Amino acid sequence: MPVPLSVRDTDHADHHQYSAIEIHGNEVLLPDWSFGQLLCHPEGDVRLSGLALVVHSAARTRPFTKTTFRLLKYHLSQLHGDTDANFRGEVLTYTQRLFDRLRASTASLAKVTAPRGSKERTEFPSAKEMNKKGLGPDQNSSDKILLDHLEFIAWYLRFLKGELRPTSTYQRHITALKSLLIVMKSGLDPSVPWHILSKQAQGDLNWAHKLHVLDSGFTRLLQDLMLDPFDDVRGAAALILTLGIRSDANEGFSRFLSRAEKSMLNTGRADHADGVARAYSVQFQECTKQLADSSSNGPVGTDFKISVFNRLVSQLEDTIAIAQADLSIAVNGRPVHGTFAALR
Repeated sequence: MPVPLSVRDTDHADHHQYSAIEIHGNEVLLPDWSFGQLLCHPEGDVRLSGLALVVHSAARTRPFTKTTFRLLKYHLSQLHGDTDANFRGEVLTYTQRLFDRLRASTASLAKVTAPRGSKERTEFPSAKEMNKKGLGPDQNSSDKILLDHLEFIAWYLRFLKGELRPTSTYQRHITALKSLLIVMKSGLDPSVPWHILSKQAQGDLNWAHKLHVLDSGFTRLLQDLMLDPFDDVRGAAALILTLGIRSDANEGFSRFLSRAEKSMLNTGRADHADGVARAYSVQFQECTKQLADSSSNGPVGTDFKISVFNRLVSQLEDTIAIAQADLSIAVNGRPVHGTFAALR
């Protein structure tokens, strides 16, 4: 009876060093560049198979090749924009595996490059620092391979930020939001609580680097998406903000909340009202996180939570007073469903 063959990519760090197809025992070794033809195939199942081959490895600490990163950069946009929800769900499954392997491979590479005895997580290098380090002569060193991985992670976050722009389609919005949630739960951001992390991220292999994922650009995009017409987009945006918003962003978030309330009052739309309610929830959850932090000032956090509640009650009382004086003005200019949802 013939032995079934398994297919995998080669172990070589660069496709320029290895371009032939070989068979060893029951394994077919393919150069990584050959998967590019699968990733752009007209059939969705073939594209998913190509993505699986690019992401999968029997050894989770095995580094990716530069060619693999080039393929992902070129084809991920097309994969994110597919109209088939099941297809996008499979893409997200492989995105989870991608970041599980990135975490393991960068941690393994960092052990080789880090000073002996160092166990502290290092700050994620900036683009300027990566460009400076990338000028080294040894292109195949562990330092250079690690730098390629970190540069891809930085590119991926920029890619997600582009997918979240207001003019993107629903498919790109929801796929990018769920991908960003995978990044947040991967453990890369140290501000995300441990119990929120994915099961794989709670294992023995942790990131050697740390990065606060939600910068001001992401925060603004996510705030805008909390007023999106689609409920799942609003929910995902609010969840991500709850996980990663910083306490020093309260002032900017208050400005957004004021803008969202004005939009709700002007339009009376249910989706805007739901967005306002979710925004209040994010703000309230941030106060709860501050109270749970032993280093924060508890009374201040409690006072702020009470002020959020009192503000909503005051809004409701003002609306009732307007309705008692002139019901038509209250109906047309002071919708209350957003206030009730926020209180709930």
